[in-house]
Amino acid sequence: MNPFLSIFLVAAATFTIFAYIVFIWWLDRYEREPIWLVFLTFCWGAFGGTMLGGAFTLSLSAISNLIFDPSTTNLLTAVVFAPSLEEITKALIFVFLIFSVHFDNETDGLIYGAATGLGFACVENLLYFSNTQSMEELATLVVLRTGLTALVHCVSSSLIGISLGFARARGSSAFMTLIFLTVGYVLAVANHATWNGIATATGSLGAEGGGIVFLTGILIVFGGALVMFMLTQFSLWREHKLIERVLKLEAKMGTLPDVHASIIPFWLKRRKSDWLDPKINKKRYVRLATKLAFRKHKYEVFRNNDKKKKKLIDEMDRIREEIQTLVQV
Repeated sequence: MNPFLSIFLVAAATFTIFAYIVFIWWLDRYEREPIWLVFLTFCWGAFGGTMLGGAFTLSLSAISNLIFDPSTTNLLTAVVFAPSLEEITKALIFVFLIFSVHFDNETDGLIYGAATGLGFACVENLLYFSNTQSMEELATLVVLRTGLTALVHCVSSSLIGISLGFARARGSSAFMTLIFLTVGYVLAVANHATWNGIATATGSLGAEGGGIVFLTGILIVFGGALVMFMLTQFSLWREHKLIERVLKLEAKMGTLPDVHASIIPFWLKRRKSDWLDPKINKKRYVRLATKLAFRKHKYEVFRNNDKKKKKLIDEMDRIREEIQTLVQV
């Protein structure tokens, strides 16, 4: 193989994976997650997720080989072992994220889920690329794994993230959180297994039958990605309505001007420069107002938890003081 072309193809595939996660992170226009935490989540998927997922999957495959013939083991590995185990290892990062102050709702869960899924896909792709024997095989893998398999990992892990974010945003009990997590996990495994099953069937069927199955797989993958995009937009719309509601109440309390409460919740309106005194740090002002809205929502969720309520009240009072100090500049 041409080494320079090979390096270019692999680099382009890796860059595309990074572009996916940057785009998804950018979509969260109201309260973007810390880029360092998104990157650490990506790294977990890339290294922790792949190493543990690969080790567990290979172990079950070895046991299966002692019981079944190789073709049965390959099928079980593709549609049962790999999806069920890899979705667990990718999602282990949520054991830590669920306790983070940065993890508040479905949008956050989607972003962190996408990060760990794309991290996994990035390293898994590199492993597949390293085993190719020809330029044609490498080019085909780059297109398929970057454009399809990476999206499968992204969507699957995001389903788990959304389920946990849904529970977190509502202050769900440990039992209900487990229920939501189970639903998200089952959906993630089903999505992953469906794609793996289609990929396996494509290779075993003839050119005509395999082509139809593969086309079906493409439609399913892009359909899943479209659904995730729509869910993201719906979650962002809910955040917009939350910010709008809370800031209108805060304006009545005198925390900020009423006109600002009608601008900050709208991403395009607040990008303009004619609504705020240029002496005021707009980026910080918008960030504080948005943070206040989310903290007030959290206060409403945990209104029966005296310890958390006291902490949130103190934080909201501090944010209000900072906002008023900025507006008075």
